[in-house]
Amino acid sequence: MKYTVVAGDTLYGISRKNNISTQEILALNGWSSPPPLQIGQEIIVGKVTNNTPAPSSSNSSNTYTVAKGDSLYAIGRKYGVSPSEILTLNGLSPSDGLYIGQVLNIPSSGSSNQSTSTSTTTVTPSPKPVSNSGQKTHTVTQGESLYAISRKYNTTPQAILEENGLGKNAPIYIGQELTIPSASKPTSTPSNNTTVTSTPTPQEKIVYTVQQGDTLYQISRKVGLSPQQILALNGMDASTPIYIGQELKVKGVPKVSPEVSTPTPNETVKTHTVQRGESLYAIGRKYGCSPAEILAANNMAIDATIYIGQTLKMPSKSNAKPVDPITPPPVVRPTPTPPAPTTNYRVYTVQSGDYISKIAKKFNITPQALVAANKLPQGRIYVGQQLMIPSTSQQSNTSQGTTNSIRGQQGRSIYQLSKVDGKSILARGLTGAIGSSYKMAADDVHTVQQRLVQLGSLSSIHNENAQSLAQRYGGSVPGNAIPKTLAAIKNLQNKYRLNWWVESPARVQMMGTNVFKYGEIQPNDITFKFLREFTKFKLQFPHPITGNTEVAEFTNFVRSGYNQYYDGVGYVGKSLPSNVPLKVYTDVGLSTTLAQAMQVVSSHEGNFDAINSYDKAFFSYGFIQFAGGGRGLAPVIARMKVSQPALFKAIFQSAGIDVTYTTRNNDIHQGELIIQFPNGQTLKGIEAEKALRGDHQLYGPFIRAAFHPDLIKAQIEQSVKAYAKPALGIKLNIQTSGFRSSTVPLTDFINSAMGLGFAIDMTVNKWIVKTGQMFSDAINTIARKRGYASYEQLALIDEREVIQEIVNKEGPGDKRVADRGNSMMKSGLSFAKSPSKGSGMIA
Repeated sequence: MKYTVVAGDTLYGISRKNNISTQEILALNGWSSPPPLQIGQEIIVGKVTNNTPAPSSSNSSNTYTVAKGDSLYAIGRKYGVSPSEILTLNGLSPSDGLYIGQVLNIPSSGSSNQSTSTSTTTVTPSPKPVSNSGQKTHTVTQGESLYAISRKYNTTPQAILEENGLGKNAPIYIGQELTIPSASKPTSTPSNNTTVTSTPTPQEKIVYTVQQGDTLYQISRKVGLSPQQILALNGMDASTPIYIGQELKVKGVPKVSPEVSTPTPNETVKTHTVQRGESLYAIGRKYGCSPAEILAANNMAIDATIYIGQTLKMPSKSNAKPVDPITPPPVVRPTPTPPAPTTNYRVYTVQSGDYISKIAKKFNITPQALVAANKLPQGRIYVGQQLMIPSTSQQSNTSQGTTNSIRGQQGRSIYQLSKVDGKSILARGLTGAIGSSYKMAADDVHTVQQRLVQLGSLSSIHNENAQSLAQRYGGSVPGNAIPKTLAAIKNLQNKYRLNWWVESPARVQMMGTNVFKYGEIQPNDITFKFLREFTKFKLQFPHPITGNTEVAEFTNFVRSGYNQYYDGVGYVGKSLPSNVPLKVYTDVGLSTTLAQAMQVVSSHEGNFDAINSYDKAFFSYGFIQFAGGGRGLAPVIARMKVSQPALFKAIFQSAGIDVTYTTRNNDIHQGELIIQFPNGQTLKGIEAEKALRGDHQLYGPFIRAAFHPDLIKAQIEQSVKAYAKPALGIKLNIQTSGFRSSTVPLTDFINSAMGLGFAIDMTVNKWIVKTGQMFSDAINTIARKRGYASYEQLALIDEREVIQEIVNKEGPGDKRVADRGNSMMKSGLSFAKSPSKGSGMIA
């Protein structure tokens, strides 16, 4: 049975709809971990019935839905079964965690010892030796380990596990009863009904017992094997934990395949000891070979990890073949390969600056196919990592689904906006004041209570029923009868600092009232206005790549000194500049120094999906807050249109948003926003920005665009063109006793990462004229204090002192200057002078 994914679906939600556990869905679809879901994707949610005989009723099982606070041990105690039985029945390993809402199959209390027919071939386990008088039972207490218990009874952890029918990595639990084998217990041998494929030699049975403080790497050094070889010998992977008392095989290393050449007696084998922070990619670059060649030379799997202090053999120049960046030489794999298909795949080594979408685009596949093929945790990759690249044919269905998904998800309808305000509750207004000294109308009290409950300021069970109180007190509600309601009014006023809105003439004019009384509500005062018009918005839309539902939540009444439109919002966003590799910044022309500075500047402005619609700019967007009002908004939207026309059409134009632009020096210079409304009305320029400010559904395309790497890159590119280049082109007016010039380049005196970052930040907020004046005044002031009289002295000026001088002078009148200057000095950016004096900072 199949299910088609719709907008808003999660794996857990689908499992609830179809009365099946998430683990069963994963198993039916051959997934080892939950993949990203796509709208329109078909997934298997049930098996097709066949003629296979049903299991015996003796093996029937119950189901249990995990609740908050549950543990595997508690669930087992509740149903009279062991945690290991629950794990086995649900196909879970001891390292798998439980999550709230997970549906577990619970074995019946009598099923654990009953055989179940699973196939035509029956394997009968060896009969468990009858306990003799030397056997004891032990109840596990808090803090005990298997190793400690084995030491107490002079036995081994493995013997205890075998005696109790537990797997080699099975956990133990508080309250669990363990049968302790006798010290002289003979080693059990397989019965005639058990097929044994091979018998280990005595040499292969040599083991190492894990001690307290041991790590896999430390053990490998002690026994002369690599961590990968130990994992392979014991059937473990890199995610399998080790525990005190565990016995690990450390002999019987798999022989190296003849395909891997070994050095001749005359060859010198180079080795490299892994240092902190090194990757296979970095090591390969150092020795002129690929990560794949290093893995092959060391008999390591393609997904193997390396460890600090690990000694790696470096492939010799004579044996190393020219490296195909797509298809590396054969690799010996002592451990099984990942379950992803290996046919029709190529291998790609992750380079600096790579990200999932970029790699997928390079090979003409979808990001989903790349993530699924490599089972990447949360889509994370690292430099030097080897990725399996599926062929186009293998992911064509996914690719077509994504293409159809984007094409089908057009227009306003995919942006689902919901909002909660008080306009309907308080539509009739108030007939009188609400407060402790008033006799109030029951309807007034009731409507205020409704809104306070909705905002979470008043409990719904407040026991202050307005109608009942009015009947009791002769038709009106006295103030002393509603103490909880009046306390909730004060809490609301405190939480949202409602008095702030009447503390300046500009805000009074904006709000249309100057009335505020603490603990009271007057008809049409600021508290009433807030109760009626404060709005919580929730905007849902599909991710432009995965199709998963994204949610953006924001409110109006932004408390900012720059607020000129109380119904505007300030949405910080979720698409973080810090998650973008530095390479993306350098790819658009920034030097590494300037790229680091730009990342700090962006932390002062917002995320790539940030929106500000409450100040004089009408509508500002993005990580640099590209402002409306004829400034940076239209050009950055134009940059997206020019660099990614197909994406722009799918995300913006389909929703009625477009842009015109002009060019200067073969680059985007100015532009006008265009909005085509469903009723046929078209607005341009400032009028379009004003309309956009109040149309919260149309915030959707802007927020959604910031989740696509190619459109993120367009924002960065425009920030370089619009702010970084102008900042570096500022001319200073320096007037000292020994040096005078009105055209000296800013970068002659300010050229560190910290200084240039602050110059760019001020250019974003003050533009180049004001920024140039601030730096000129600060340098002139310091020159007088320090006695600097020559160009050479000024060129060595301490840039931290310059920033501090600007903060001291401009900060009291402009909080942004103070905040951002202080933040820049604490950012960790270097204040060291650049020998090039800014030359080559921007390509």
